[in-house]
Amino acid sequence: MAVMRGLRCAVEGKIADTPNAELVVLAQAKSRVDQGVAHLAIAVVYPTYIRSVQFSRLPQELGSASLKFSVLTDADNATWHHGSVNEILAELRRAHDVIVRDDVLQQAVDTLNIGIAEVSSALLDSGATCDRLIKLLGIGTKGHAETAV
Repeated sequence: MAVMRGLRCAVEGKIADTPNAELVVLAQAKSRVDQGVAHLAIAVVYPTYIRSVQFSRLPQELGSASLKFSVLTDADNATWHHGSVNEILAELRRAHDVIVRDDVLQQAVDTLNIGIAEVSSALLDSGATCDRLIKLLGIGTKGHAETAV
């Protein structure tokens, strides 16, 4: 688990020679997002040769390895990619931007809905105001304020 730009990110990995590695790691990563443990999850399938790399060389080998990965959010379908750690970071940034944009959009929609509800409530309480708006906007006919709103 790591924090990336304020969002929790889980990493789930399996070695390629693990039976059903892609399915298993994808299910684990999806579970982290579905349970709310993480906002983002990365499913990684490591190349088989990684098993035999000396621990002291592991960071260098992983840094240059071609990995199969999928970055998951609650909004995206899983798409598998191949690439290095840099490609994983690029996908994480893209997913982060989508999450943040969707969150900002949802906040704007919620604010707009509150404003519309307040205006609706005020208009429904005042038949005379509705009649003036109908005349001003040229919609409906006076006396039908209840059906015009």
